Amino acid sequence: MELGIIGLPQSGKSTVFNALTRGQAETRGEHGIEGPRVGVAKVRDPRIERMSELFPTAKKVYAEVQYVDMAAMPGDLGKTQGIAGRYLNLLQKVDALLLVVRVFDDPTVSHPEGSIDPDRDLQTMQMELAFADLGILERRVERLANEFKGAKPPERAKIVEKQAILEKVKKGLEDEVALAKQPLNDDERKLLADYQLLTAKPVVILWNVGEEGLDTIASVESGHSGDEADFMALCGKLEMELGRMELDDETEFRRSMGLTQAARDTVVERCYHTLGYISFLTAGDDEVRAWTIERDLPAVKAAGKIHSDLERGFIRAEVCSFEELDKYQNFNELKKLGLLRREGKTYTVRDGDVMNVLFNV
Repeated sequence: MELGIIGLPQSGKSTVFNALTRGQAETRGEHGIEGPRVGVAKVRDPRIERMSELFPTAKKVYAEVQYVDMAAMPGDLGKTQGIAGRYLNLLQKVDALLLVVRVFDDPTVSHPEGSIDPDRDLQTMQMELAFADLGILERRVERLANEFKGAKPPERAKIVEKQAILEKVKKGLEDEVALAKQPLNDDERKLLADYQLLTAKPVVILWNVGEEGLDTIASVESGHSGDEADFMALCGKLEMELGRMELDDETEFRRSMGLTQAARDTVVERCYHTLGYISFLTAGDDEVRAWTIERDLPAVKAAGKIHSDLERGFIRAEVCSFEELDKYQNFNELKKLGLLRREGKTYTVRDGDVMNVLFNV
């Protein structure tokens, strides 16, 4: 899972990046740093910890999230069509976008607009995403018009159909309706998927509050619970400082402040939910591992996430739930009880399934 972090200048975007990755990236003067920052964070999963107890010789391998902090932000982002070129190409590749919105008030970090207005800043970023998509669509429409001139009659009908779809989507964007919210059928979405439009991507909005706003996080989130985009509030500065502690010290400090879960774990949970991802597990004496897949994926495709040979030569999968393995502690006992099921290619893998794939190539 790859997540792109974007935000207006002085929004605390790089601070949030450090909080999510337990990183040490520079958080001031980021405008002059070339290229994006990339950080990888392990997906905390208590099931892996438990399985490592059942298989004490096994190596623990967690699922991972890759965060891309667009450090070299265009100077005109938030003014007019600032998302372009290499910056646009990087955003097109991510699975989802994290929009960091400044809520904290710090006199030592001046806001480019001279005032703190989260709703204005969020609208600015959403508008910039739409501008970027409109630019992509306009170039594509122009290309189709040129193709139409040299096309044969049977080909022209398909070109006209594509043009109509693109014009419809453009009209929606001009009316401030993101692609993800437009009523499109499966064929239309399949066509548009090739263009990697930004407003088609799942979005999680991160409200970046100051330490003085910690006690308002729950109320702020509940106030946005009906929003179409996923939303959460966090204190990026505090989360970054806590993430730089030793894990035991961090846990104790969180407990003393009444903080239950690290924001880095909550963000991953929200992104899994927004993207429709789940994890299945594999276990043995050599390795216990979590694998991230799309929800409702058939077993043969899930096997392909492990290795293409397993998908190509799939015979069947031996499956139990994590809860069953946790209770009976080994596969032999599960077999005796008839709880280690044999599933075929079309079996829909569920979150927490422990799966062993039998294959032949």
